[in-house]
Amino acid sequence: MKKILIASTFALSAATMFSTVAKAEDVYFPIIAKGFSHQFWQAVKAGSEQAAADLGVEITFEGPESESQVDKQLEMVQAALAKNPSALCIAALDSKALIPLLEEADAAGIPVIGFDSGVDSDILVTTAATDNIAAAGMAADKMAELIGGEGQVAVIVHDQTSRTGIDRRDGFLN
Repeated sequence: MKKILIASTFALSAATMFSTVAKAEDVYFPIIAKGFSHQFWQAVKAGSEQAAADLGVEITFEGPESESQVDKQLEMVQAALAKNPSALCIAALDSKALIPLLEEADAAGIPVIGFDSGVDSDILVTTAATDNIAAAGMAADKMAELIGGEGQVAVIVHDQTSRTGIDRRDGFLN
């Protein structure tokens, strides 16, 4: 629930920031999530749409059908950039694959904001996300406590391409 609140607050903050730059009706920015298969993304979508309605700005909220469709997300970002948005908000499925498109956005003067999962680039204006390294480290400490500091633990990572997955793996292992 805390993560959903943070994501919705992020969307409201982003909408507020860009609505102050121009007249609200001139502000458009796409929000591209990792997918829709999880209720988290549905809650982020609802919060984003509510923030946009409250501020009178135009957004689109989309994402691939599943969080494994990196190519689909790349296509969505390319299509969004073709509309010359006021900004782009992205939860990257792959921390490296989006970099060429983000470089295009940067060259066009389109600010890019990351949420939930960043990219391996300094192009992003900011990223609103959980400190996954610290959170996974806390989980590992708790696991060690529960097994009495002895034994073996298998680590199964939900993905190896997103900054979220990489940081959770590394935080747990460290």
